[in-house]
Amino acid sequence: EGGGGDRGGVQIAPPGQGGAQIAPPADDEVHYGITCGRCMMNPIKGDRFKCSVCDSYNLCERCYDHKSECHPGGHRFFVQKAMPAPPGGTAAAPPPAAAAAAAAAPAAFAVAQ
Repeated sequence: EGGGGDRGGVQIAPPGQGGAQIAPPADDEVHYGITCGRCMMNPIKGDRFKCSVCDSYNLCERCYDHKSECHPGGHRFFVQKAMPAPPGGTAAAPPPAAAAAAAAAPAAFAVAQ
């Protein structure tokens, strides 16, 4: 067959001939209320690395590669999972008290060095 085909009653459009556009999955995590200690990204998008020694020192994945330039050597970092998005899916950061509680709450993590 040439262009589109008939597969079980479903018409398949040839590439570049219109049809539905499917957005790529948004698999980057968003860490609302968390700021990168090096580049000041807020919220941190992608992986978040939290210092195991300092109470509230976090790096985004890009800055983690430069941790020796911006944070004391010997401090280990943990990969932190993002908290669920705020209600309504807005990009607004949670209130400071909620952000502090979220940062202090135990979370699943993996050791990153």
